[in-house]
Amino acid sequence: MRTVSLTTLRSRVRWRTDTERETSRFPDAELDDCINEGIAQFHSELVRADGQGVQEASTFFMTVSGTDTYALPAVFLELRGVTLTSFGFVRTLRVWDEIDIDIIQNDDVWVNNDCIGFYRLVGDNIQLRGMPRGAFRIDMKFVQTAVRLVSPANTVDGINGLEEFIVAWAATCFADKNRDWELKGQMQARQEEVLDRLRALVSNRNDAEPDHFLDGARKLNRRWRWGPYGGMR
Repeated sequence: MRTVSLTTLRSRVRWRTDTERETSRFPDAELDDCINEGIAQFHSELVRADGQGVQEASTFFMTVSGTDTYALPAVFLELRGVTLTSFGFVRTLRVWDEIDIDIIQNDDVWVNNDCIGFYRLVGDNIQLRGMPRGAFRIDMKFVQTAVRLVSPANTVDGINGLEEFIVAWAATCFADKNRDWELKGQMQARQEEVLDRLRALVSNRNDAEPDHFLDGARKLNRRWRWGPYGGMR
């Protein structure tokens, strides 16, 4: 982690745009807004680079019998995985689709005698299928939303100097206001240069092993189900 403060980002933007003395035309409030907008774009590019564990967090909640919908974290952006712990066993939950409802809702036979096997994101909530029958632990791994810097001492992880993207983004906003198209072009080119380095660096964040190939096929049916005459098949 290589953090950079809001104070440092402010200074760099003013240096790049030669506006150190133009605090009336470019007040700190406007500068901070441009910087935070740049942080959000920087964060989006980090997520797109898909580096292992980048901006990842985890949380959990306990289910309540008869309740299938639970609120997502306030900083939730993108889900990475959901697991259920019940009766000492940990199981990965799968996403359900509308076409699966008849199977999921009408089949009461589940591993370990619980009935939670699937989930789906619905608005700002996660919805479980089937209906929880008791208190079970649900763990979620997810990508967080971008931080927002408010006070001068607040920091963001610049990842080995890549915060220059944030600076260049904010500088572009200043260039637009001054109709300085030459500066805008320079700052946009700098953004692209930093993005090239970001994608190469972050995507190889875990370089300990070669990439793994995963079978992403959906496996709706379990290893066993009840047959038409009560027998297991």
